[in-house]
Amino acid sequence: MGNAITQNNEKLDPAAYPPTREKWCEEDVLQLAHHFHKLNRGQYQRVTYFKLNPSELKRFNKFSERIASIRIYLALEQKYRKEKVSFCPYLHLNYDEKDTPESQGEKIFYLTPCLEPRPNESRFNRKQFTESLVPKIFKEKICANWDKVEMHLIDDLFHCWGEAKSEEGNMLGTMLRVEFFMLDEIVQDIIPEKVEAIHLYPGIDMNKFQHEDEISFTPVLGVTPPLHLNREMSGVGLMESNDDETYLEYSKPCPPTCP
Repeated sequence: MGNAITQNNEKLDPAAYPPTREKWCEEDVLQLAHHFHKLNRGQYQRVTYFKLNPSELKRFNKFSERIASIRIYLALEQKYRKEKVSFCPYLHLNYDEKDTPESQGEKIFYLTPCLEPRPNESRFNRKQFTESLVPKIFKEKICANWDKVEMHLIDDLFHCWGEAKSEEGNMLGTMLRVEFFMLDEIVQDIIPEKVEAIHLYPGIDMNKFQHEDEISFTPVLGVTPPLHLNREMSGVGLMESNDDETYLEYSKPCPPTCP
């Protein structure tokens, strides 16, 4: 496939547009919910979080000191099988080249789905948090919303009302499907030199759920080791820490808020 064009005519390297992303963009809206579940002994289990496996994490650490930007892309495996979770998001990294810092390269890192309890979930209520109680709120309000949402509503989480260009170049009102989430630029300054673990937690922002022009699906990136955040970092609401992870919580969905 040649260079892909986003809704804002942004050219992306083919590496940033693998077939799994194309599958996400083209999947029937009523089929999306199935990709977040796995059939196990006659019952469907919902994915609880995603993680970088050891080989991907080792590869990620080769670039962690030179991160320019991070995006979370939504993707689907080419073939749907109900016996496994086929939603396969990945991190898209832009990084500064070693010899030519003014030039940037890009890499993608696939995340592995997990259906077991989230890391340290049972300890959330007993921890003394370094900055605030947001990790508890994160568990109770963001992840719990994801755990409890009815299956027939999942399709709605990834769509909003907006505008897109027609073939004639006119802007028309239409339903848009989110393709990726952009993390704030401050991320490039706070990712540790050696990352021990990266988790992606699917969540739902119920404040956006009732608004047809907003994306209510809310991915949260957890980074280990935890970072010691200053008041400026935590005050903007971008990041919160407990004794186990730092949560990068606020990201921009594209569409509708594309660069």
